[in-house]
Amino acid sequence: NPDILDFAYHFRQVYQYHDRWYTDFNPGASSTIRLKDSMGSYFFNFIITVNEFGFRTYDRKLDYTMKGNTKGKIIHAIGDSFTMGWGVNYETSYPALLEFNLPYNYRVLNLGLNGYGTIAATEKSEETAQHFMPDAVVYLATENDYDDDEKAFVHSTKSHIIHALYDALNFLRQHTYIASTPFALYWWFYYKELIKVKPSDFPEKKSFHKFVIDNFKILDINTKQNRLMGNHSKSALLKYNSYLEKRDILFIVISHGKGPVSRDIHAFCKANGIDSYLVSVPKSLRLNKEGHFNYLGNYKFAILVRNILRKKGFIRNDTPKGEAAK
Repeated sequence: NPDILDFAYHFRQVYQYHDRWYTDFNPGASSTIRLKDSMGSYFFNFIITVNEFGFRTYDRKLDYTMKGNTKGKIIHAIGDSFTMGWGVNYETSYPALLEFNLPYNYRVLNLGLNGYGTIAATEKSEETAQHFMPDAVVYLATENDYDDDEKAFVHSTKSHIIHALYDALNFLRQHTYIASTPFALYWWFYYKELIKVKPSDFPEKKSFHKFVIDNFKILDINTKQNRLMGNHSKSALLKYNSYLEKRDILFIVISHGKGPVSRDIHAFCKANGIDSYLVSVPKSLRLNKEGHFNYLGNYKFAILVRNILRKKGFIRNDTPKGEAAK
């Protein structure tokens, strides 16, 4: 199907090979990610724009500029595709919505990328700190993090020749459709059930679009650490926490869902003095048939993070940006 091949090709335009994390954003790149469902309408249709510093940003540079000497409070939002805002344009990712709901001198950098585990997320933050040292960091942990870190650890031990071959393959994928064919097959198998839709999947009555009162809920449950799980992730967390503590940087970890990895990360953080929250996610706050946060989910998660930062005393001025201009 040429549609899935086009998806794989354009998907690759904003990524580059990384010899430790396997993948990273390609600085200065931009691409429209589209994938049609079985009825011919778009299942995905969003833009990814990467700035010169190598993280996702606004699609119109006129709306937003970042410089290395940016003043004010800086927050690093780190994590995987949930932080990145997979499936939505940048303005409706949770880091962008969080910034909109903070005082005018607070900036939120979206350092998320699909496929990142704890290792990539924390090291990306340290790398970005060379230009934008954070005053606070929010790590959104997910069920995939342990697996992604295991892959990253194994991948980082490969020889220079193997890394060179991967880099060459990435170049070919960015410049030819033929090299993207195997990956198009992978994505076809991954999405083929999700993109099967029928007329009954599309609501016709207004009642289906009722006002959503659901919210993320912080879970107050006992969790116990499994010392056999996620050793690479836990080592990265401890190393990163030490890095932040030495610089007096606030660190918050939020794990979502009741899965074994989310619960284990939460328990590990609690046992090691890292500020941690375990939250549930209502179905109404996720993309239909996909699982990532939808527009409302990203907004409500941004509000949850803002409220946590406020309780921690990090936000000291609640003047809206528009009011500050006056």
